[in-house]
Amino acid sequence: SVDRWKRFEAAGGAPAEGEAEVYVESARYQARLDGEALADGTLEASIRNVSGFETFLDLGHTSLAVSEATMDGAPAVWGADPQGRVRLQVEEATSRLSARWSLRGRRVLDRLVFDVALVSAMSSRLELTLPADRILESDTGIVESTGVDKNTGTRLWRVELGRRDRCRLLIATEANTEPDGPDAIFADVSAIYSVRPDGLHIQTDFVYSTTDD
Repeated sequence: SVDRWKRFEAAGGAPAEGEAEVYVESARYQARLDGEALADGTLEASIRNVSGFETFLDLGHTSLAVSEATMDGAPAVWGADPQGRVRLQVEEATSRLSARWSLRGRRVLDRLVFDVALVSAMSSRLELTLPADRILESDTGIVESTGVDKNTGTRLWRVELGRRDRCRLLIATEANTEPDGPDAIFADVSAIYSVRPDGLHIQTDFVYSTTDD
């Protein structure tokens, strides 16, 4: 309702006093690789509210494109506060948050890179279905995979993140998983042009980083 949304906006500038007593107990994310994006994603999260009253849960900054959020099957009251942090209205002592999500990656050399920022939770797990010839790597957490599903030609990968809510995922073809150098190289390039009496001067700065850093 409008009144509920107004209460959400009012809470957006400063967290409610009891907000520390409401938290995401566990969160499970599932998706599949579709081109250069993680698509058809689902989120299932268990929420605990021990404050004894209705409040708003600070879910932090997420990089996921989230939609169709529900709480125990009913449309959720949620949105971003002025600082860009996602907040969710929580009424009951225990709740179940469900949502759809997607995330677009970027190609770096022969790999896909996903900078993942999840909802803050006590325990988070990613489950991604990739083509059988793809390998998943993460800069944090525990990565494991199942055997190849011969019917679909896919493999399920799990990333156990624990309380971490951020990770960088790399997806490569199996033949490209053991390079001689760093996993991938990122470059920031800036150029300054200046016109002087003696001609045109160009100053270019290169800043390199790798996924090994």
